[in-house]
Amino acid sequence: MGQAAPGTLETRLRGLMPRGMTPLTDSLAAEGIDIRAHVVGFGLSAVEIDALSCITDQTGGMLLQTNSRAELAAALQQVSMAAPAPEVVPEPEPEPVPQAAFDTGDKAEAGFDYRIRWTGEAGNVDFMGFVPQGEDRAPSSGSYRTIGGTGANPNNPATRTAPLVPGMYDLIIRTARAGVIARQAVEVVAPAMGFEAIGSVAPGSRVRFVFRGPEQLEERIGIADLDQPVNEHQRHGWSFALSTNGATTLTVPTVPATFRLPPDVPQSDVTWDAMPLDPDMDPEAWASLDTGPVTIGVFEPGYRRVTARAPGEMVLTVDVAIFPGQGNDFTVALTAQSADLSLDGDWTVWAIPPPDVADAPVNMARITLIPSPEGQD
Repeated sequence: MGQAAPGTLETRLRGLMPRGMTPLTDSLAAEGIDIRAHVVGFGLSAVEIDALSCITDQTGGMLLQTNSRAELAAALQQVSMAAPAPEVVPEPEPEPVPQAAFDTGDKAEAGFDYRIRWTGEAGNVDFMGFVPQGEDRAPSSGSYRTIGGTGANPNNPATRTAPLVPGMYDLIIRTARAGVIARQAVEVVAPAMGFEAIGSVAPGSRVRFVFRGPEQLEERIGIADLDQPVNEHQRHGWSFALSTNGATTLTVPTVPATFRLPPDVPQSDVTWDAMPLDPDMDPEAWASLDTGPVTIGVFEPGYRRVTARAPGEMVLTVDVAIFPGQGNDFTVALTAQSADLSLDGDWTVWAIPPPDVADAPVNMARITLIPSPEGQD
């Protein structure tokens, strides 16, 4: 009808002459309105009243027939009375959400495995693990997956791998029935990894390395040259870190070194030997089986004093540092040592066991060196 002044509306309404039947029942149903419609008939025949019963049948209202002023007033009074307030049906109490908890701390090292004991109503097909903070799930991985085990005996404790990228995460349990029933914030920090001190070792020997690391499938423990790329592991001995329980045994590589006479001395057959200078190195001296102006040996990394002894009591010596990743090609130099050098005083002779024997050195003898009248020892 739109908007209009009251006088205009009254004039228009008074000009209407309503007659005949209208589709009242259909229009109520078409609108989908849930109402209770009462019908008060005035001056209608029984057939006409019966025709209007479809409205009250569909809406649950009252059908009243009136034929006088008094009946009409009473009927209108009856239908205009306030309907009783509908009975309020209380909402059912929500089912309590089962709670759960973890026995782990609030920090974890990236990539490390943790055995986490949990409490709560969860089963073997429910999920547990690390998710981005505030989330309720994550892609399945070693950090977030089903609890596992059996229906009667789910895994508890369950092993979970801390995410590889440090940051803040939530450790959660999510069930199909109740959603997330446990949530604990965990800060994932950079891992602390390393080896126990080993010291100097003999070349070619097998050495037990005790290490701390995540021990994941893709990780390896190896011995590398100083210039060896990080992703190269097959140049020397290596092993997978997995299932080694923090220790592994590797064969230590040998370090070749070349010693040569200087070009300004006669290139004669000389004998070569080398003495270790580091106190924690194998104390046994090295002697070459070959003679000549150039020789090659294989050594434990460290510092040594190399000596070349030539005919005519000529002695040449050099202190060298033999380590992997460098050329290790050394030229010896002439020393002041000569044939008239004599050794005197008190000396002790020791028997030194091989490096792979745990026996202590044995004191074999004490001797005194006295120069002879000729000046020789």
